[in-house]
Amino acid sequence: MVRLGVRHVTRGVPPLVHATGPGAASRQAIGTAVFYGMIGSTCLGLSFAPVPYVVITAIVERIRKPKKLAAEHVLVELLSPVVSVTT
Repeated sequence: MVRLGVRHVTRGVPPLVHATGPGAASRQAIGTAVFYGMIGSTCLGLSFAPVPYVVITAIVERIRKPKKLAAEHVLVELLSPVVSVTT
């Protein structure tokens, strides 16, 4: 979805970049800033956004894993007398 919006903006802005006539200097400045800003932010967003996701996911998995093992250990200790009595 992000790439679709960028595609349309970067195709619609070149007339501003290549503007001529009265007020062309301000349109060229705005067009250049928008064009390269969209390209730069898209490249940075697509390359750096997955990194925090992977790091946070790894941290959450490390935090949750010991708690899960601790809960299984407690469950085994609680059920072990019941299992030994019934066998």
